[in-house]
Amino acid sequence: MAGRTTSGRISGTPGEAGTSTVKVTDPAGPATAPASFGRTVAPLLTGAHTLTDSGRALDVPDHSTSPGTPLDTWTPNGGANQSREFIRQPDGSCPINDAESHRRMDVDGGFTSPTGVRPGPVPPDPAGPRHDGHMDPVLARLPPAFWSVPHVGARFPGSRAVVDRPDLDLGANCQVFAYAVLRHFGLAVPDLRSSDLWADTRATTRVRTARPLDLLLFNATDDAYGGHVGVQVHGGRVLHLCAEVGRPAVWDPADFAVRERYRVLIGVKRVVGGGAYT
Repeated sequence: MAGRTTSGRISGTPGEAGTSTVKVTDPAGPATAPASFGRTVAPLLTGAHTLTDSGRALDVPDHSTSPGTPLDTWTPNGGANQSREFIRQPDGSCPINDAESHRRMDVDGGFTSPTGVRPGPVPPDPAGPRHDGHMDPVLARLPPAFWSVPHVGARFPGSRAVVDRPDLDLGANCQVFAYAVLRHFGLAVPDLRSSDLWADTRATTRVRTARPLDLLLFNATDDAYGGHVGVQVHGGRVLHLCAEVGRPAVWDPADFAVRERYRVLIGVKRVVGGGAYT
């Protein structure tokens, strides 16, 4: 078609892997190029696959089936929680489901930044966290190392990873981080998952109004199973570690309310025998 016209039409429906023949038509007259050519079409991506990057597989922590569960990466192990189902649609799109729970993968809030991280409240400056114009006495006493703890969903209470290495150097999920904060202030908290924490009556008690160093539970519903745990600080704010930010952050209640997975405040738990921290 070179030298005859700058436009033309290619027709045909090469839809499967291999080589397909399509027809080239020059609107200015007979085609000067061959009337057909071979085109190799990539295989359609359908069925179950394990997605890996740098030797790590996309993983659903603890085989969770709860809506809004953040995905993580883990050593490939062939588990059902590392299998993704690609479901090709007539329009060519390809939604991805978890092969175990059959829940659809999505981007929280529809965020489209190239970074893949939805913007949200950022971690406070540990040198100057403030409350009503003054240094927040809880945040100010946290060692700098607390602010660099990465979120690792697989490091949950009772997991082999935490039993072998209970410190925060390798990361934590929301519960492990929250309990470490309380222990730093001398409050003894057992290693409980969210639903067990909410049901516990030996080490903690439910209270109506939160005060600093109380534990707050959030979820998409009022079910404590799979709930997110944070620590109350001053000014009604909450210190927590979540996958969205990736590092410890301090949010206002409104920051939780606008996010589907945290929109419900299940309630407040207080460590038994823990005095008020002012």
